[in-house]
Amino acid sequence: YLTFVYDFSPQPSYTLPLPKRKPSAAQAAKDLEDTLYREWERLKAQALFSMREYFRDGGDGDAVPEVFAVRPSSYGRGLNNFSCNFWQAERPAP
Repeated sequence: YLTFVYDFSPQPSYTLPLPKRKPSAAQAAKDLEDTLYREWERLKAQALFSMREYFRDGGDGDAVPEVFAVRPSSYGRGLNNFSCNFWQAERPAP
């Protein structure tokens, strides 16, 4: 099996208007939980797609590492389509 390690740090969304009132602590906790769940679902999907692509391209199961640190996007520090591709070399920052 392969364990993907990812340190999620939520970023504020500047595209949404600010609420008129500060959200309650319970609402802020619920919003954070929802954000973490969406990020988890995205990471899970990216990991499955990455494994599928690796084996479709003829990858060797013995060469799969036990632990892989997910590479966040250099632009938004979130996940992108290449974040979970453990067999590709890390791309240099532009």
